[in-house]
Order: sequence, then structure tokens, then C-alpha cells
Amino acid sequence: MTELRLTRHAERRIRQRGLRERGIALILQCGAETGSGFMVRRKDLASLEQEWKRLRSTLERLVGKVVVAEGSTVITVYHARKSQERWLLQH
Repeated sequence: MTELRLTRHAERRIRQRGLRERGIALILQCGAETGSGFMVRRKDLASLEQEWKRLRSTLERLVGKVVVAEGSTVITVYHARKSQERWLLQH
């Protein structure tokens, strides 16, 4: 994500309201567009929670899988044995 440019007014309000730049970036990324900006609704949070659950489920199925690639070219894929994991991470 590109770095946010903040006006002095925005910087002051962010400090007053206890927000951080990462929070502002998340609102802009995940929030619903309003007439004048963005805001996170409960509905947006519920939607993201469902997306995270699907992602977690997919990642659980991928534990131990290895993709060997050079740049954007996939050469092969395989499932690493438990005994191979440490060796793979060190090399």
C-alpha cells in the first residue's frame, strides 16, 4: 500500500482520537465507501470474518506443501515430510 499523506489537521485528529496510521489504512482498505470517505461497519467485519475462515481452512489444507519456483515459473510441487521441514527452511 502506498504511504498515506496526512494533513496537519488529520494528524492532530488522529492523535486526539487514539488512532494509528495502520488503522487508517485498514479503514480505507476494508471499509465501506461513504459520501465523504470510508467507514467500517459491523457488516464489513462479518464479511471479513467469513473470508478469514475460508482462508484459514485453505491454509490448513496446504500445511507442509512445497512449491519450487524460479521467479514466477513453478517448477514442481510436493508434500514435505515432517523430517524435511527444518532442512528446507535452513537452505
